Amino acid sequence: MEQLDKFKNVVDTFKKQEFALQKQAREYEALQREIAVLRERAAFDADARRKLERLDEVMRSGGQQLQNQVREKTRRLQSVINGIADKFVELLPKDGGRAVESKPSPKCATAKKAARKFV
Repeated sequence: MEQLDKFKNVVDTFKKQEFALQKQAREYEALQREIAVLRERAAFDADARRKLERLDEVMRSGGQQLQNQVREKTRRLQSVINGIADKFVELLPKDGGRAVESKPSPKCATAKKAARKFV
């Protein structure tokens, strides 16, 4: 049962990371839209043209490499999440997820009774 709890915690952690990556992907898409608007304005706006030139410099100096690294890490993270989810499913009880009832050991039952007498 302790292993199952550990796997649940790991899966929860990866789900949180996946959510964070999805949020970053949405932010990236919003940035792409802003860049498109900036490109439209660059024809008649000197400030927009200057910003685009700086952005182009950043992209030439390694922006594509950074983007590729983010994509690769996202793919690896998704692969790890899927693998852990598969392991988690393997560990679940085969009876539809219902917990197996077990009786407490005699030592535990005795200890509980003794604790109640002194309270």
